[in-house]
Amino acid sequence: MKSYLAHDKKSGLVSTGGLKQVCDWAKNRVNKSPHSIINIIQCRPAEGGQIIAEFDNSGGRIISNGRVILNKDVMKLTQQAQNND
Repeated sequence: MKSYLAHDKKSGLVSTGGLKQVCDWAKNRVNKSPHSIINIIQCRPAEGGQIIAEFDNSGGRIISNGRVILNKDVMKLTQQAQNND
């Protein structure tokens, strides 16, 4: 089962959920902090993830063949998201 993470590279905040939910969070985050860059990461349990989109003050972009994120880094981001709630 796929899950999605939104990671604000500037502040370190992380949100998790469905694709629409994390994209909405990213748009709201950019509206609050225009200098933020938000990566959307698609991941599967025990397989790591991949950056599939990016949001900044100029809008959102789909990233094909985005950078691969190691499983240990996905686990850290997931833990951060739970701590942010």
